[in-house]
Amino acid sequence: MAIRNQELGLRAQEQALETRQTQIFMDLYKTIASKEFMMDLEHILFNMDFKDRDDYYRKYGSNVDPIEHSKVDFMLSYYQGIGLLVKRRLIDPELVYKLMRYSIIAFWEKIKPVVEGDRQMLNVPYMFEDVEYLYDLMKSYREKEKPGPMT
Repeated sequence: MAIRNQELGLRAQEQALETRQTQIFMDLYKTIASKEFMMDLEHILFNMDFKDRDDYYRKYGSNVDPIEHSKVDFMLSYYQGIGLLVKRRLIDPELVYKLMRYSIIAFWEKIKPVVEGDRQMLNVPYMFEDVEYLYDLMKSYREKEKPGPMT
């Protein structure tokens, strides 16, 4: 009887953890599904034009265009947080993959030259490492899937 109660207690704890992880994820998902986030992401992906770090800072640096720069900073910080939560197994990477992969992959591929330039210029090789980790994870999940439209 004691073993059965212990098993039930462990199962209840697992269910509570899964529920909490889902709640955390849905809170994060509310941001990415918002109109403002989508508009900013689309603006970064399709309207901001730069070829490397120097070109980015000439056009969109905080001293040149603080509003544009803050959009990129917000996205980097947001995805950094998600990457850290995934790395620490506080949210399910498959949920992130199923609902956020397109934006994560597209954003990192757009901003990667800027981050890599910053890493080199500032001698901080780990800058936004959890964004890159998240990108690499999303790419590896995608490679495991059968290719199809929109993958």
